[in-house]
Amino acid sequence: MFARINHELAEREALEQQRQGLLKKKQGLIADNKKRKEDLASLDRELEGFIDVSGSFVLRGFQRVWKGWNMLMLCVLG
Repeated sequence: MFARINHELAEREALEQQRQGLLKKKQGLIADNKKRKEDLASLDRELEGFIDVSGSFVLRGFQRVWKGWNMLMLCVLG
């Protein structure tokens, strides 16, 4: 009877140690995921800024080409 209780106690202690180890691993993974999420958010903000800047350059270039095309057509047709 005592052997059985001692064995159960040893098993519970081993399981508790395993649980504590898994908890530490979980906390590490949560911290890694949080850092990666912040990195992705930062990259997303940088990409949005790049798109905003490059979009205005493309629009200006298109407007210049359109103006030049209109002038060319006026010269050819006019």
